[in-house]
Amino acid sequence: MLATPSTSAGGRRAIDIQSLTATHIFDLKMDGVRAFFFWDGSRATIMNRNGVNVTYKFPELVTAAEQYFDLPVWLDGEIVCDTGRFEDTLTRDKQASPAAALAASTRVPVKFHAFDWPAWHEYGWHPRRYALNQFLSDLPDNVPFVGTPMSGESDFLQHTREAGLEGVIAKNVMPSLSRYQFGARSKSWVKFKTTRRLTCLVSGYEPGTGSRAHFGKMNLALITSDGTVTSCGAVGTGFTHAEIWELKKLLDAGQILVVEIEALNKTGTNQLRFPVYRGIRSDLDPSQCTFDQLDEFPRC
Repeated sequence: MLATPSTSAGGRRAIDIQSLTATHIFDLKMDGVRAFFFWDGSRATIMNRNGVNVTYKFPELVTAAEQYFDLPVWLDGEIVCDTGRFEDTLTRDKQASPAAALAASTRVPVKFHAFDWPAWHEYGWHPRRYALNQFLSDLPDNVPFVGTPMSGESDFLQHTREAGLEGVIAKNVMPSLSRYQFGARSKSWVKFKTTRRLTCLVSGYEPGTGSRAHFGKMNLALITSDGTVTSCGAVGTGFTHAEIWELKKLLDAGQILVVEIEALNKTGTNQLRFPVYRGIRSDLDPSQCTFDQLDEFPRC
């Protein structure tokens, strides 16, 4: 179940958060990797939003389930590194082998921030959240499964902005409107973001100068509604030295990369202004790099 953006073309608010206070709660929008966590009573499975099995990438979650879970469990949530840095979470997600994932888990451990109980999808939000809270409250404090902070007040969005967090998801809790809808971008969930990010395709890279002569910037692209791949600018900041060499190696090998980009706004020709590289999104499919993501960005 996905949330509907609160913005319309040009980055203007299409939905006023103040109008939602009577029937909505506000769940903190975690800055991580969306995933389902399944426990069948003896084995754990973690699936990302594309339905790809990523269980081996997060061994600390599997170990915790083996030690503390008993009855079958099905959680919807975000996997977030304890550092709180989105880039660290992406580092965990791109580990290519169980051995590498295990080593990374000791350096940058993660938690599963659960916000829903999809097994009860035919029920409204209140019973699902109650079941989730009951399950989480029975776990020891050191287990890496926690709930997401939430509030009944719309000023929660302002608090997240002041704290430098990503935003909130406003969720309609009316029983008739709050059933869990698999695969839907539901109007029952509305996302209000304090930052603007999007996922882009990398269409190539260009040389730079000095120590960056081998890699100056990456060219970015998006897919329009008719399937055309079109440029949305280039990014030359936000990389570490190690990331530059990794990106160059992958691009030289012909891999199609999906990357997370943060930008201030866009030009009149739909080019990103002041873009910053945030990491590879191995959990997303290239088809999700859609042009309509630019609708959330104001024009400069």
